[in-house]
Amino acid sequence: MEKRVLIAIVLSIVIIMGYNAYIGKYMPQKPVVVEQAVTKEAVAPTLENTIQQAPLAKEETIEVETATQKIVLSNLGGAVKEIYLKQYNNDSQKGHYALVNITQGALPLSAEDVDPLVKSAQSAYSYEKQKDRVIFRLKAEDSTEIIKEYIFSNSRYDIELHITIKNLSTKTKEYKYKVAGGANISIGSPLDERYILADAYMGGKLTSISEAKARKANKVIIAGDAQWAALKNRYFAMILKPFDKVDSVEVSASLDKKEIATKINMAPFSVDAGAQVKQKFLFYAGPMEEKLLKQYGQNFEKVINYGMLDGICKLLMKMLRFFHVVSRNWGLAIILLTITVGLLLYPLTYKSFTSMKSLQQLQPKIENIRKEFKNDPQKMNKEIMELYKKHKANPLGGCLPLILQMPIYIALYQLLIKSIELREANFLWIKDLAQPDRIYQFKNALPLIGNDINLLPVLTMAVMIAQQKVSAPGKSGDETQKAMAVIMPIMILVLFYNFPSGFVIYFLTSSIVSTLIQYKIMKKTS
Repeated sequence: MEKRVLIAIVLSIVIIMGYNAYIGKYMPQKPVVVEQAVTKEAVAPTLENTIQQAPLAKEETIEVETATQKIVLSNLGGAVKEIYLKQYNNDSQKGHYALVNITQGALPLSAEDVDPLVKSAQSAYSYEKQKDRVIFRLKAEDSTEIIKEYIFSNSRYDIELHITIKNLSTKTKEYKYKVAGGANISIGSPLDERYILADAYMGGKLTSISEAKARKANKVIIAGDAQWAALKNRYFAMILKPFDKVDSVEVSASLDKKEIATKINMAPFSVDAGAQVKQKFLFYAGPMEEKLLKQYGQNFEKVINYGMLDGICKLLMKMLRFFHVVSRNWGLAIILLTITVGLLLYPLTYKSFTSMKSLQQLQPKIENIRKEFKNDPQKMNKEIMELYKKHKANPLGGCLPLILQMPIYIALYQLLIKSIELREANFLWIKDLAQPDRIYQFKNALPLIGNDINLLPVLTMAVMIAQQKVSAPGKSGDETQKAMAVIMPIMILVLFYNFPSGFVIYFLTSSIVSTLIQYKIMKKTS
């Protein structure tokens, strides 16, 4: 393969991987973010440890099951502590997907620090379980009563939370409190860690905070009347929607684990003597599936965000869904999408390879010029440029079309890595397009390989070798080119060996399509 093509491919892969790490770790932030330097002692390692700072009463749990969820609540703080999604399996085994599981205490969803109460989240609430709801009550020593009512939907992924503050005293009181919107979200694999993000949606804009960003600042405050706050991983999200005025969204990081937590700080309000105030919240805990999220009418679908290439990704997603309707299989849909994109980009590909071939034909003359004017670099460069001008050749003509295609390739990568539709989707021998294809699994791990034999990366390596034969027939004297011809396929094998099979199917199909296009161009221009 011509050296410039190889270099362009290497650059493409580096940019794709670098962009992936950038999105997962350093998502650009909006200017409303205010970082707060907090001492290590002042920040709890995890939300459950916030509760452990004071002696705990005996914990009692209440289980609620709907068609979509299994929910475990705790009397400590009157909070949700565990959420299991019944229609999804865990990453490594069959069984309900544990979206959040806090083993001690609670707080993925709870009101806390009701002022002037002292850490009400650490108190034991009385509770009453009814058909579709659980009601928690707490009477504090300062003549305030807190009532938390959780109302469950049988067929959807949402929970309604009603918080009532009763002023039992003889004078008006001022109150403020925060609601924990998410914590300890599940991480299925090292790849998933890159996609743990906290979001705040306000004024039609989404602000995202990564775990690295929150850890660096210890605590991040996103000021403003947020419409909702979310905590999400690669495929699932917990979204808290308040229906009353908000002061800010708070994002804090664990000091000992790769975890972040979200809280909504409600605006202060007053309650007259003997009166009460009820505030309502909607809490979504489920898959990041656009059609499902749009049903809530709260712009929840905005939680699905692909960064700088969001528009391209969502356009490609519409195409992927169309091909799924046609083929009724996500694996086939990926293949059809890849072929379609390859055909749409054919003019750029044709331009790239014809330019490369023109430059290749000029190489002997360029080498002669370099030898003739090796002691006069200025004259050498002038003669080479004159040669390009005479033959109407552009030295950037081969790489520029490839560079223009990179955003689409990166967008496809992001799309296929993060799409919930591919999770647990079957294709041929593949049981889950979000996991490596695992055509065979060993009981004991083998050196370098591990427990799995993944066929798709091996096929991709073979296609890349064939592609090089098509692009550069015969023997080449360029030692660098020979080395790249050996290194590139091996690098692809190592890089993609444990990648999700959905993406490897795309890359394999793209390589086959590219090889066929190259073969056609070579025959046409020979």
